[in-house]
Amino acid sequence: MGRPVRTNDAALERALRDVKVTDSAAQLRAALAVLLPAQQGLSLTQTAAALGRNPTWVSRTRNAYMEGQAHFAGLEARGGRRGGMMASLEMEVSLVKEAILKSADTGRSVRQQMRELLVKQRGTDPSPSTITAILERTAPRLLSNGNAREVERWSARLAEVYKAEAELDFWRSPAKRRN
Repeated sequence: MGRPVRTNDAALERALRDVKVTDSAAQLRAALAVLLPAQQGLSLTQTAAALGRNPTWVSRTRNAYMEGQAHFAGLEARGGRRGGMMASLEMEVSLVKEAILKSADTGRSVRQQMRELLVKQRGTDPSPSTITAILERTAPRLLSNGNAREVERWSARLAEVYKAEAELDFWRSPAKRRN
């Protein structure tokens, strides 16, 4: 038999309130990680099985919850790109498209244009691996089953397509139709 469950009245009250009003699965799981052992007498292993998590997660989440930290949000958000240069894939795609268009106009490489745009937007000089990672993430959106190398190889043709799209958008705009 394990040791007795550590409880905190304020945390129990907050957990009861969170179970009733929460709209996020992560917050509900965190509240239940506090309530199930304290009110139902479940062990951490039983609680973990009920929540579909492991006992370590239950223990860490309970402790953080009782200390008033929103640990459940941190656990759900871990992994992936925490210090990313861009907030979304759509922003990265628009950056690469802009770099491709500037590359066609200046004759410089797509990578050089991306570096300049990122320095201008973010104020930091990105590493070559960051530029490659952005190209790899956006390539499938720009070319069917594409990769970074193919985007660079086909950048002149892509620039022609993007210029044609911009021209079509201009002629389709409501302001242009009125004239």
